[in-house]
Amino acid sequence: MKPHSRFTIFVALVCLLHLPLFSQIDSLLNALDHAKPDTAKITLLNRLTYEYRSTDTAKAFMYAREALALSRELKSTKGFGNTYYRMGGVYKFKRDFDNAISNYNQALLNFKIINDAGGEMKTYGQMADVYKQKGEYDHAFDHYAKLNEIATKQKDTSYMIDALGGFANIYRYKGDYVNSLSNYLTAVQMAESSGDLDQESGLLTNMALVYDYQDDTAGELKAYQRAYDINVQLHDSSDMILGNNNLAIFYYEHGQKARAAKCYNFSLQLIAKLGDERAGLKYVAQTYENIAMMAYDSANYKKAESLYNKALDYWLKTKQKKGISMAYGELASVEIAQENWNAAKDLLLKELDLCMEIGYNQGEMEANQNLANVMYQLGDYKKAYDYQARYIQLNQSITSDTKSAQLAEMQTKYESKQKEKELKERDEQIARNNEDAALKSKILYSLAGVAILFLALVIFGWRQFVQKKRAFEKLQGKNEEMQEMNSQISEQKAIIDGKNKDITDSIQYAKRIQQAILPHEQDVNTLLKESFIFYKPKDIISGDIYWVHEHGDQVFLAVIDCTGHGVPGALMSIIAQNALRAAFTGNETPTTAAVLSAVSKTIRETFSSHAQNEQINDGMDVGLYSIDRKKMMVGFSGANIPLILVRKKNVTEIKADKRLIEGNLSRAEVPFTQHNFPIEKGDMLYLYSDGYSDQFGGAFEKRFTNKELKLFLSSIQNWSMPEQKEALEKTFLQWKGDLEQIDDILMIGVRV
Repeated sequence: MKPHSRFTIFVALVCLLHLPLFSQIDSLLNALDHAKPDTAKITLLNRLTYEYRSTDTAKAFMYAREALALSRELKSTKGFGNTYYRMGGVYKFKRDFDNAISNYNQALLNFKIINDAGGEMKTYGQMADVYKQKGEYDHAFDHYAKLNEIATKQKDTSYMIDALGGFANIYRYKGDYVNSLSNYLTAVQMAESSGDLDQESGLLTNMALVYDYQDDTAGELKAYQRAYDINVQLHDSSDMILGNNNLAIFYYEHGQKARAAKCYNFSLQLIAKLGDERAGLKYVAQTYENIAMMAYDSANYKKAESLYNKALDYWLKTKQKKGISMAYGELASVEIAQENWNAAKDLLLKELDLCMEIGYNQGEMEANQNLANVMYQLGDYKKAYDYQARYIQLNQSITSDTKSAQLAEMQTKYESKQKEKELKERDEQIARNNEDAALKSKILYSLAGVAILFLALVIFGWRQFVQKKRAFEKLQGKNEEMQEMNSQISEQKAIIDGKNKDITDSIQYAKRIQQAILPHEQDVNTLLKESFIFYKPKDIISGDIYWVHEHGDQVFLAVIDCTGHGVPGALMSIIAQNALRAAFTGNETPTTAAVLSAVSKTIRETFSSHAQNEQINDGMDVGLYSIDRKKMMVGFSGANIPLILVRKKNVTEIKADKRLIEGNLSRAEVPFTQHNFPIEKGDMLYLYSDGYSDQFGGAFEKRFTNKELKLFLSSIQNWSMPEQKEALEKTFLQWKGDLEQIDDILMIGVRV
């Protein structure tokens, strides 16, 4: 494209930028004033959250809270999902990545409950991007993989392209150019086929970097030029800045400095009109870096250093570790040029640390090469040798001849596929012409076939009528026999129903006995003022029980999951309660480990009378903790049931011993581990059996998992106890859906 054409487009963009920026917000606010309290209003509130994310985050969160409240009132799980998704977007824009991930996880949980594949895909995509910006590439890759899995099942091409582009970027960061280019080429082909110019532009821009690393000048320029042409076609101003910068670098590196300068000037004018935020902090940083590079090459080091520092400031605002590391490297180059070796060393070490932290192999290689030179100048030859050796190792792994050959082969295959596509389209047109010529004769044959088929159906229908008449006469005789058999079955059913009623009545009575020996929830609240108990047996009676006991300044709380459920589990639960009571007899200063050891001993002794005849493997999992509010300390011991501590939305799992308290005398008795740790005001402590996390449900009828449960507990930490209990029950029922509950469920939450 000629330079004057770019400026014509620029003038058009400037005119567009003078349109009122808040017309969309005004329209939404007007609609909100007249909205009824329904799901449509939730959508309006979420759109306002999105619109205010960059201009007024306080208002964005205000509308999000209103959307959450209305979602709770309407019991709209989709409303919860979309609102948490929008809140994640606000935090992402603020670059508060931890809170962004927390809200996206909450959105994901709600979308899974209602099998909203679209919600899951958009959330996985945003989470992958956040992890990528944080430099946590393995986490980003995992989330792109989940996105790709769902998108493939849903046949959603757009999200499949997003996932492939994500894979390609991460492979590029790690220096694996073979896999990177493979994913880029596949994604570009899909974008071309679907006509998605926006995705095609972004993929081509990133793919050009792979060509650059491999010194493929023709491939690099072709990709950059195509990406820029698409951005102009789309009037995408921020990506036009990126495209200008990429072309400028290419022109500058190939001696066309005047063309490069015009590109940079165009970018600066766009930034001035758009403002830093709308232009994109990353693109602003890159523009200053590129202009600084020109000053550096002209030996104007003072100007270069000033511009590189300005770029670093923008990168620090983005919190993107890859960009920050590169800025440190560029500043180090200025210091090296001025022979300020110690200043260069400090900057290069910062670059190296960041590159190693995020797995950015290309940056790590360059930092090692420069450090080798700097350490040599400082006279530290040992370190210079070590850095140079690491540089050689990385360089060999990234730029091997085999990989270069594979890259060339991939490019050839890509171009061959393009030609195959054109030939295929020509052949299809010829085939369509031939089909038109044969169509008339086919119609004649079809009419004759229909006539013959109609005659055959008439004959077949008459034969069926005769056969059914004979069958009906036989059935009349059989009917009398069936009536007599039904009479006998009814008599037997009445006997069985009577026996079932007796059994059910007995179990119901056993339920009343079990409830009588369990601590009342009111008694638990007396000892632990802010607490809830979520208790949902699978059958009438349960193998999951809880137990609370006050001993001096301490309150002991236990959750017990006995082997099995129903009647066997209930019988074991009675033995467990008796064992816990006995453990405190004569013990002035009990610890949780000592109590569990005493319980284990009682269980073994209870079943010892059976040891000679049969082995008893029944037993129980137990989680037991003591809380001393005066000292603000907690003691914990567990047999397969851990203690979950949630503090300021951070989840810590205090591990239990991997063992069952059982009656098997052949196994040696081992002491339990005693954990002691301080607690803070507002901490939440959770003990629960595995029934909740093991429940099957959701879109793919998978287990809920302990990981998802801990994320959910983190998101509701600050809710009141009744709200937490209600949320847990509602989430469980929605997750389970029409599937059977597989186990007893018990969870107790306590706020310090």
